[in-house]
Amino acid sequence: MTIKICFNNQTHRISKHPTDFTALIQKVSEIFGNQLPQNWTLQYLDSDEDKIMLNSQEDYKTLLEEEMGASNK
Repeated sequence: MTIKICFNNQTHRISKHPTDFTALIQKVSEIFGNQLPQNWTLQYLDSDEDKIMLNSQEDYKTLLEEEMGASNK
């Protein structure tokens, strides 16, 4: 599974998904560095094209489970 991180008209792909939510936050900070505003959030589009906020490990786990389920279909 590949995760696409988009910000400010830039898209980066992460082929090996971070192990947890904290690692994901660190990866995004590493990729975009000082381009990120002081306060920022992560969102993703679910299978119904709804924007879902990523605020915790539980949210990240749900994202991964949904993507794994979608890739098996």
